[in-house]
Amino acid sequence: RVKNLHKGVLLIRFEMPFKVQCLRCQSYIAQGVRYDADKKKVGNYFSSPIYEFSMHCRAVVGHEKSVDGRVYCNQQFVIRTDPRNGDYELAEGLRRKVEAWDPADSEGISFTDPAIRSKMEADPMFRIEQTQRDAAKEARDKERARELEALQLDREDAYALNSVLRRANREKRKREAAEEEARLEAGLPNFCLPLQPHDPEDAREAAAVAFR
Repeated sequence: RVKNLHKGVLLIRFEMPFKVQCLRCQSYIAQGVRYDADKKKVGNYFSSPIYEFSMHCRAVVGHEKSVDGRVYCNQQFVIRTDPRNGDYELAEGLRRKVEAWDPADSEGISFTDPAIRSKMEADPMFRIEQTQRDAAKEARDKERARELEALQLDREDAYALNSVLRRANREKRKREAAEEEARLEAGLPNFCLPLQPHDPEDAREAAAVAFR
């Protein structure tokens, strides 16, 4: 990891800061994916250093789409820090995946825009209607939260019962295995009637018998 340190290059583990797309194979790379990257300093923004990270795409695309005819894409990625904007600059080989979403699609909280806020301040009736709609949505959200909590409790109870059942089955299997092992060690019976355990008194009486 320090073999190129004399050139100012350090091999590190780089974690993708956001979702990106490879410009060669068009594969998406999720935020948090880690790469072995070469890190080097390429400049300064005032007193803040600018670092450059170089790595290669590891998506499996086949020999036709690969840069060097191998299995992996191997497109070079170059990412630089941007201290001016507090962000990263995608310099080569990839682009940022921008995802836009509407809070209404996920039933999230949508903030009131300035126009509606001004209308609410000017029109008391509109403010009441808007407040009632917000209250109704809040009630629905609370009811949904209670349903999810009840479902979670049911699942926890089922898990506890399942754990008890599995524990009882394990103990039963161990007991049956011990009985089977004892039966195999005892061997097959020699008589139809079960034999009594050995008694030293019986041995002494048998030794005292004299046969003529």
